[in-house]
Amino acid sequence: MCQKYGKHVGDVEGKAMFSFPEVAVLAKDGMEEELRNLNFGYRAKYIHQSAKLVQQNGGPEWLNGLRKLSYEETVKELMTLPGVGRKVADCIALFSMVRTTSKDSFVIIFSIVHRTSQNLCQWTRTFGRSPPATMLSWLPTKP
Repeated sequence: MCQKYGKHVGDVEGKAMFSFPEVAVLAKDGMEEELRNLNFGYRAKYIHQSAKLVQQNGGPEWLNGLRKLSYEETVKELMTLPGVGRKVADCIALFSMVRTTSKDSFVIIFSIVHRTSQNLCQWTRTFGRSPPATMLSWLPTKP
């Protein structure tokens, strides 16, 4: 999507880099079908509808204005976009709008712990023994 609809911003180690497409581009008629052709599947509908709604709300200015709202107001506004629930809205607010609360930190830490624990469980199922001590050494010993 970035390569097809974004702008070339430079090269890194010989690889071309592109910006994320502008909202106006993603809101164009027929974009949902084009995104489906790029293998976005069911997400194509949400991307296109969200881009159209952002355009109706004022485009990039509306998105930038969300940074001036409280965290909860920002998340509430983001959740008005098609396909955006609480988890996605929290991630957008945290990573794209640099909004943090202790709740955000908990979500990130929980995600990391969950992913790591799944990897440790996979190790045990695959090799039939506990992971090496070095893999476990960073885990806290007290609850």
